[in-house]
Amino acid sequence: MKYVDIPEPMRNALGTHEMLRRLGFASDDIYWDMRVDGMMQIVLKTQGKQFVIDVGVLPDMTYEQWQERWKVVMAALLAKQISAADYARLLSECESYRFTSELAQAIARKGIRIPAAQRRKN
Repeated sequence: MKYVDIPEPMRNALGTHEMLRRLGFASDDIYWDMRVDGMMQIVLKTQGKQFVIDVGVLPDMTYEQWQERWKVVMAALLAKQISAADYARLLSECESYRFTSELAQAIARKGIRIPAAQRRKN
């Protein structure tokens, strides 16, 4: 699957997921969702709290279409059908990557400990 085949909000979602993993959060604590207005979101549920990140609008998709398209994108990712260059590009363009410090601060303000920061202290 090529970079251009992945809708921008889904590219942002992949990049945001990667950044949350780099901050030390478990994949099992990171969820995907789409609101009624088409806004795709990444939801971090950990330590008894929730942190939601809006990653972009998919205005022309129903929830069911979004689910199907997202399954295709995730299957391509898991099968390593997204090239390393395309993955690096989507990560570098993602706001969560470009503003990692701000993301970590916002998560911490919600009272969520950043696992990677805790490991550095020990």
